[in-house]
Amino acid sequence: MAKLSRTFRISDDANKQLLALSSSFKESGGEIVERAIKLLYDNREVELKKDNDARIGSLKSA
Repeated sequence: MAKLSRTFRISDDANKQLLALSSSFKESGGEIVERAIKLLYDNREVELKKDNDARIGSLKSA
């Protein structure tokens, strides 16, 4: 299967984390991004609830 290419802007901190993960896992940045997307996708219901709870919490504290 052919790989797709996309371009995104990320913060300096996210880039440093990507480089550290790439070194730790001995994988390319693209492979790390694929793993991260799969992890978030597989756990999206739990992560969506966390995100919604955090947003509601920030609204209540404002």
